[in-house]
This record gives sequence, structure tokens and C-alpha cells, in this order.
Amino acid sequence: MQKITTKTVFSILLFFFLVITLSMGKKNIEHTHLPVNNQKYSLWKLLKGKPASNQLSLGTFVWHYDNDARKQHDLFTYLISISYKGLCWSAFQNCYQKTSMLFGICRDWFVHKTSSFEYIFGFYTGLVTGYGEELCSIASYTPAVPFLSLCMRIFYKNIGIDTSLSLYVSFANIVVKF
Repeated sequence: MQKITTKTVFSILLFFFLVITLSMGKKNIEHTHLPVNNQKYSLWKLLKGKPASNQLSLGTFVWHYDNDARKQHDLFTYLISISYKGLCWSAFQNCYQKTSMLFGICRDWFVHKTSSFEYIFGFYTGLVTGYGEELCSIASYTPAVPFLSLCMRIFYKNIGIDTSLSLYVSFANIVVKF
């Protein structure tokens, strides 16, 4: 049996994000901030996106790229997460059995709506606490480290799945819009 590597997981998730995003088609994307009819646009406006919808999540499924972290941690972890007007806060138990908190922003780059479904591609970024030198060398010198994650959310009405991809971990959780 072939071993699943970090590179394999990263490649599969990135492919998933790209296929969904490209399959939406330019006409059906709600706010991409792409130029229309030769209008000028700002790269900053494209990158910053728009604030994500208000949502709540409890619990998450996690895939750590590091084999040691994966051995120490279950696939499911405790999490409570809320995003409101583009700001997000999460509290969770990390793979080192410490309580971590994340505070940051959540933004949407692309939104595609159909009669029942909504497909969103965006990102989360901010600071996360609860890690030490076991994560990275900078974490031993500061109480919080930077965090960046690409995300793909798919909603059926107000219930959805949020999948995210970062440098150290990929995760998926059930979210409810409010």
C-alpha cells in the first residue's frame, strides 16, 4: 500500500479548489473584483475579497501533514468557531493537547450561487496561540504565530461544509450560516 504524503494531500486539495473555482465560470461568480469591459482594477481589491458570511462551526476533522502530529492526535478534534462580519474566532484543542485560539479575518474571493447551492472560495488569516517550538522556531519566541489558510465552502441553503488548506494541516467541518 502506498504511503500518503503531505505533498499528495496538498496536491489533491489544491486541485479540488482549482477545479471547483474554474468550473464556476466568470458569468456566475458573484464578486471576483475582476475587470469588466476593459475597466482598471486594483490587485489589492482582488486579493482582499469581501467579508465572509456569518457562520458557526462545532468540531472539525483534521489531517496533519506531519506524521508525528498525526500519530498524537485523533482525526476529529474539539472546536468552536464563529465568524461575524468578516472577523473570525476559534478555540480548539491542537495536536499537542493544548488549547489554541485563533483570531483573524475570513474573506471570500469567489462566490457562485445556484438555486439551492452556494460555492465559496476564500481565505482565513490571523494569529493563533497555543503552539511552541514543536510547530516552528518562531513560535517559541512569541505567544501567537501567523496563520493563513485557503478555504472552499459549499452550502446547501444555510448548512455547509468548510474545507481548508494551510501549511501544516487541512481540515473540514460542518458550518451553519446565521
